[in-house]
Amino acid sequence: MRKPPFLPAFLVFVFLAACSSSESGTDAGVTDTGADVSVPDTAPADSAVTDAAPADTGSGAGDAGTTDTGSADTGDAGQPDSGAEWDPAIPSYTADPALKAGCEAPGENDLCFGVASRDISPKGFEVPKMEYLRRDKDCIPEQARCDNLMKDWRRDCGTDRLCKGDKGYTAPDADGTEKDGVFDFFRDCGSDNLCKGDPGYAGPDPDGTEGNKLFDGIWLAGLGENKPAIGVHDPVYARAWAMRQGDKTVAMVVLDIIGLFYDDTVRIRKIIQAKAPNLKIDMVIGQATHVHFGPDTMGRWGPTDPEAGVPIGHGINLPWMDKALELAADAVIEAVVKMEKARLKVGNGFTGDKNLMRDFRDPQVINDEMIVIKGERVSDGSTIGTLVHWGNHPETLYERSNYITSDHAWMLRETVEKGIPATGTKAAMPGLGGMTVYLQGTVGGMMAPPSKTMTQDGRELEARSFAMLSAYGTELGRHALEIAAKAEPAAKSNLRMTTRRMFLELPNTGFHIAFFGGIFPRRQVVGADGKLYSASTIDPKDLPRVVTEMTIVRVGDLLSFYTVPGELFPELWVGGYDGSWRCGKNTGPDCKTIIIEPGHKNPPALDKAPKGPYLSQRLGGKYKLLLGLAQDELGYLVPAYDYKLSESLPYLDEAPGEHYEETVSVGPDAWPTLEKALDELNASLP
Repeated sequence: MRKPPFLPAFLVFVFLAACSSSESGTDAGVTDTGADVSVPDTAPADSAVTDAAPADTGSGAGDAGTTDTGSADTGDAGQPDSGAEWDPAIPSYTADPALKAGCEAPGENDLCFGVASRDISPKGFEVPKMEYLRRDKDCIPEQARCDNLMKDWRRDCGTDRLCKGDKGYTAPDADGTEKDGVFDFFRDCGSDNLCKGDPGYAGPDPDGTEGNKLFDGIWLAGLGENKPAIGVHDPVYARAWAMRQGDKTVAMVVLDIIGLFYDDTVRIRKIIQAKAPNLKIDMVIGQATHVHFGPDTMGRWGPTDPEAGVPIGHGINLPWMDKALELAADAVIEAVVKMEKARLKVGNGFTGDKNLMRDFRDPQVINDEMIVIKGERVSDGSTIGTLVHWGNHPETLYERSNYITSDHAWMLRETVEKGIPATGTKAAMPGLGGMTVYLQGTVGGMMAPPSKTMTQDGRELEARSFAMLSAYGTELGRHALEIAAKAEPAAKSNLRMTTRRMFLELPNTGFHIAFFGGIFPRRQVVGADGKLYSASTIDPKDLPRVVTEMTIVRVGDLLSFYTVPGELFPELWVGGYDGSWRCGKNTGPDCKTIIIEPGHKNPPALDKAPKGPYLSQRLGGKYKLLLGLAQDELGYLVPAYDYKLSESLPYLDEAPGEHYEETVSVGPDAWPTLEKALDELNASLP
């Protein structure tokens, strides 16, 4: 699906106004940021930004395996780290010094493995009045109306939605709702959505949300601004896995959210350290599944002026966000504490593109590889947990729903755990048991789910419905079960890891507005000296920089994890400029091999495309998992040869053709810098 540029072009003219506001504000009808959870304005003067500092990469003492020293981190490999370190703040927590890893694995072929999960679904939030949702057609069957709020949501005209001067206006509303300081698109009943006089009303909400004139709701992220949630269809989770071998421990937590800034990955690590100070973890990786039907965790999908298109404030429900990060940390702690002696089995397969994924941007390259890792108990062979790695945008329902859902991860995970019952056409498939973690892969460029109907047991399912979503996730789960059945054991389990923190220059003007206008309230930027960027105007010779991180984890000689802090285009991983991945790895004779659609404006110049070997061919390990949106979300990682900007308003408007992704990317040097660093890290790791 094509989406509007990150920010409307004329935001240039309101930049100074945006910079004067640092809160979501009462006028925006969203919850105040709150001083106790906001990002501090300054960092401790005696802290330094260093490559792969153990205190930031993990939760305990000690190094991170073959941690990179950063000696090669100069020039175009990233900005050298120096100066005062930023310091993402966290609330205080009660420590439990007794928490320790659940098992030891001293030998090269020994391994500990554990999994844990936390439900991070919002548990009480205000919802909009359905009549204020703009679409009354093409919604899921469960909703009479859907999508974003209608344009009059901020007018405060009262119950009749007529203000003085409007056609048909006679007088102020008799119930006093006109110009009462509360926007009429919600009832202001508080987190329980019960107002005085409603059945079941017991009194004002203890949290003070009732009658506070703020919309204490959830803004959905990913498919346009002003889109409030109306409920939770299926839970969204923070699911964690952990491995230990020798004296090294790595853990990863995957959240069903749109994106996780690096600052929040660091916050998760700090919470783990605060709660479990003696639980030594060398590396904690945070990843987002990139679901487009979860709460806004970055800020850009919040309240926006419907006429001007100008963001009024960020879209993060900060109390919920802080709790979600704490629960993510809890999942990591539990996964480590409950680790058991295990052996790994690993396999891969290819799902094909039919009814499973599409590519919205030329060249048409579809990476359909799915990798499955099964952790079995040494004691009895039963499943501890399963990791399923595959890449696609979780946005199956598009604009048709306002329910929170984990999208295709929902039924994929459930299918792998519980299996598939027999049908009239297919035999039953038993589940693996244990807990399943979905790992996101190459989603950029722009990978998307099917838009047409699917069939299940001879029944045609409504397109972009929960019934279709269920069938979609189940089919992905079926592929995972088939791969797991033929997975091979990992003979060696020796665990190695390396990581690098770096600065990336930020030329994207839209991001400048978001950072300094309070739209990204949970992320800090720094200058070339490493200190927090505090200039009142942006110096083109000293652009702000984001701090980010990349990691490689290797298990034996069979399995490697590569983290990338954004949405990587599939062709940067597998190539496919020759049409060999047009319909996935096993492109058949029925697949059209044209990878640039005729008539597209400003298409990519394939003669300038990078030559192989590509990343998946030159990086180490038999099974290679490219973990997209891991440790950070920097937006799209666009190939340099096809990075095209609007000549008149770079980043604020699209270049002709299919070049939306550039408007939500850090800049043209981001991927070359990251790719070089990844190659260097790979070369440094045996």
